Amino acid sequence: MSREIARNGRNGRYGAIAAQSRSDARRKACRPRKRLSDPALAAEVRRRIVDDRRSPEQIDGRSRLERGGRCVVSFSTIYRAVNAGEPAYSEGGIRAVSARYDSRSSS
Repeated sequence: MSREIARNGRNGRYGAIAAQSRSDARRKACRPRKRLSDPALAAEVRRRIVDDRRSPEQIDGRSRLERGGRCVVSFSTIYRAVNAGEPAYSEGGIRAVSARYDSRSSS
């Protein structure tokens, strides 16, 4: 318990609510950033989905070719952004592309 008080106590006093807030802030700070939180990368992915009508798999493959095999954003990251309901990816772009590829595979 003394380690908890030493880490989260202030002026010889310990407050559970303040300690929890500091703990939450430390935990959030140590997490890796989401790849698509970079506005330039997000805009590029959105452009390729909507304008170029590419699937997330095609975007992943093309980015690997352009960068010598290094992955910048994986197709699963793109799908996660779509499924999370981020408006930049669900405004008709990815849904239409996905539906197109789904209908081709079933023929």
